[in-house]
Amino acid sequence: MWPRWVPGLRGRGVPVLAVTVTGALGALACTVHGVAFVWTTLRADMAITLWGEWVMTVCYLPVVAWGPLLAAVTVHHHRRRTRGTRG
Repeated sequence: MWPRWVPGLRGRGVPVLAVTVTGALGALACTVHGVAFVWTTLRADMAITLWGEWVMTVCYLPVVAWGPLLAAVTVHHHRRRTRGTRG
């Protein structure tokens, strides 16, 4: 449902396809960005100790998981909202 403060749309439902497409594009962008960020960070020539490299990797690893997790939630939302509407 759109919030009450949105003129012309208040109280109406948000189209499932709009949410699914937006979520899928966001998941793709987050996955590409996360993998590219971690890849370039790990390949960078930095003066860092082994312990520091381990800590940095553990801290930035959730960035890689953000996109696939968003994709899973998007698929679940789409399936939940379209359940029972197909013949």
